[in-house]
Amino acid sequence: MTIRFKLVLLMALAVVALALGACLYSQQVVERAITDAELATVRHDARLAMNMYRSELDVLLRQGREWASDPGVIAAADGGTTAFDNAAVDARLTEQKVDLVILVSDDGAVVESRSLARGADKGAVPDSVLDFIAKDSRLRVHHHADSTVKGLATLPSGVFLLVSLPVRPSDPGSLIRGALILGRNWEQAEFYRIAKDSGFSVFQQGVAGSLSPDFQEARERLRGGEDVYVKVLGTTSCAAYTLLDDIYDEPALLLRLTRPRASHMLALRAGGHVGLFILAAGALLTVLAVLLLEVTVLSRLRRLVREVRALKNAEHTFEAHVTVNGDDEVGKLGQGIHYLLSGMKTHRLRWIRAERRLQTLLEVSPTPILFADPQSGKLRRANSGALLFLGAKSRRDLHDKTVADVVDVGEGPDGMAALFARFDEKSHPMPAVIRCLDGRQAPVLLNGRKMSLDDDELVVISFVSGLGTGP
Repeated sequence: MTIRFKLVLLMALAVVALALGACLYSQQVVERAITDAELATVRHDARLAMNMYRSELDVLLRQGREWASDPGVIAAADGGTTAFDNAAVDARLTEQKVDLVILVSDDGAVVESRSLARGADKGAVPDSVLDFIAKDSRLRVHHHADSTVKGLATLPSGVFLLVSLPVRPSDPGSLIRGALILGRNWEQAEFYRIAKDSGFSVFQQGVAGSLSPDFQEARERLRGGEDVYVKVLGTTSCAAYTLLDDIYDEPALLLRLTRPRASHMLALRAGGHVGLFILAAGALLTVLAVLLLEVTVLSRLRRLVREVRALKNAEHTFEAHVTVNGDDEVGKLGQGIHYLLSGMKTHRLRWIRAERRLQTLLEVSPTPILFADPQSGKLRRANSGALLFLGAKSRRDLHDKTVADVVDVGEGPDGMAALFARFDEKSHPMPAVIRCLDGRQAPVLLNGRKMSLDDDELVVISFVSGLGTGP
């Protein structure tokens, strides 16, 4: 895996990771804000619905007062006539959205009852309603003129909004003639209809008996003092829970108003689109960054690498140079390499001149000098003094010779290795015997050291006669 590919891969992963992180974070922030707004909205709407419910009870109670002071109703309460068995009264009650009316005499007996519900049951009040009224004296008997009862009644035949008030003339101090009970079916209630039209799904459940888990949780929270409890039911809906009181001012019905989370779903789709946009933008930025990196850095680095590699092939000619320049880091690196090469070239030329002067000095020196390979011990060359000392007519006479052929250090087969080792240690001159080509031998003192000549590692051995018979 090349450096270029690694850089591109790391950049792409970094951009994608940043894009995804930003997308997820922004989506969470937006989702949290929208959820809070939706819960606040559904709580507000639920409170409006409850206010409408209370207002509707008050309107039903006001309508009941009008009927309770009607002379026809008062006469019917006294017995002998009917007040609600005619078309005009039916039309008026229907306009007022009254679903049932029950007239009770002052002794608590039902004088007249009528249901205005549609269908086959029109005209007959359900037995469950009559039984409920018969068992409850609060609805049938009023002891003072301002006595009123209002609230819910959960019955087998349905849930009703009920109001009960005394029947009496409007004159102050008049006697109570009985009780008038008006009822409105739960599903015909105005607030129920408006809640439906506002997008709520209305579901009710009695407080008594077993409840589903969400209703149980809502009941506990509402009993703790909250008037409305809101909760997210999932990604598609949220709900508001509230308690409705019965005619005894006790919780009778647990109401759940459910509304679709349209804003949340829209935000999720928008978040998905934003995420795709961020990913696309990240991919585009990655491509642009790679192109910019390629043009400004990677291509110049590759050229610099090629030019540096070319130095190996031009190490003796010093013709190679780097052409990468600029004010950035890559350009400064190229300039630094260029200055380094210039300095190396200058020092190399000085070294070559010094080496050539050394070779010239060695060649013209009167001291016999041998040049040998440090590994094999083979003689590579000899100066004119060494040729004369060894009795060689030309350098070809030493072509196949080794140091061991002409020098005896008296240390057996390992003598040459010991000799070269001592040269490595830059030891003092040591005695030896030179075996000349014509059979003569001469004791000498040897000096030697390793040095580089013409880029070759050689052992330079010089010897001086004088310990015995010399040539």
